[in-house]
Amino acid sequence: MMIKVCFIISGFSYSGAEIVLYRYLEKNKIIDPYFVILYNKPSVINKFIEVYGLEKIHSLNINHSKNLLRFVPWIDINKVKNKVNNIINFINPDIIYCNNTMESMLMSKYISESQIASIAHIHDMKDSIKSIIRRIVTQNRLHQYDKVITVSDATKRQWNEENIEVIYNGLDNSYFKNDNYVKYSSAIKNVGFIGTISKRKGIDIILNKVDTIIDMGLNIHIAYSNIEDDDLYRIILKLKKEYGEKIKLYRDLDSKEIINFYDFIDLLIVPSRQDPLPTVILESSARKTIVLASEVDGIPEMVRNKILLMKKDDFINKLKYICNMNKNNLQILSQEQHVFCKSKFINKTKREKVNNLIINLLK
Repeated sequence: MMIKVCFIISGFSYSGAEIVLYRYLEKNKIIDPYFVILYNKPSVINKFIEVYGLEKIHSLNINHSKNLLRFVPWIDINKVKNKVNNIINFINPDIIYCNNTMESMLMSKYISESQIASIAHIHDMKDSIKSIIRRIVTQNRLHQYDKVITVSDATKRQWNEENIEVIYNGLDNSYFKNDNYVKYSSAIKNVGFIGTISKRKGIDIILNKVDTIIDMGLNIHIAYSNIEDDDLYRIILKLKKEYGEKIKLYRDLDSKEIINFYDFIDLLIVPSRQDPLPTVILESSARKTIVLASEVDGIPEMVRNKILLMKKDDFINKLKYICNMNKNNLQILSQEQHVFCKSKFINKTKREKVNNLIINLLK
């Protein structure tokens, strides 16, 4: 018997949490998914229609205001409660599943008055929420959910919620390179970044050292979809103009192009200032591409060898150290990280844990 689940989606973007949800649902034989998208962003609504079909998608068409969400979030909480009721009644789900932190806050008043079983899935570090008001409101309302899931031990510690369970995200086995595949036959030449153009993701840490990186004989590859910081994006374009083919930009890569990106580069740099469990580390490691990542939040839970962890101030020293390794040591690092991720971050395991949680809530 299929379980009808209504997934609540903010609609801000189709990125990390939405991709993770797609992977959870892709081969799921017991979940019949429906989606309520809160905010009116046609590109996101159309993407969900493209992936899941028009009959599965409902939109509240709320207009987004950053200032309202920052300073008076209860205005949108009330809007959501008033608008979502008829749609939930029409879908008649067995369970309501808020797919991320924002959605969990916005649905909290409806959930507090509903008899339908509910899950909040937290993908954000509490400290990453800049609005203190939003942070407090979210924290105070998580207890209204029957179950709270989060993505890392670091995230669980920050939210400090008694009813919270850590379930790691994962990848399908098909994403992983063959165990016998050898990635490194020569020195590192191409380093990459993939993610949002923002200070939170730390792209500026790379940009501030572009001259040093290029002087090391390296090429820089930057793949992105979302731009949160226009000033940083202008710096990227200026550096691209200055250094030409030494810097290459890639925008809105599809899933196959992202895999090709990982396969092409020799080192992925993840300089995040805050990050609960960045999927790019899992994806890169699955393709046997070494990752150099910030020692923050949930990242140390994802990295086998501490050589691959850096602090902001020792970025270049760590980069030089790894780039000076011989191919045998690079191969060892690559294989260690690949095996570690394959043992700890498998989508089948995540799917089974979430499914069992849903089944137990409905008993």
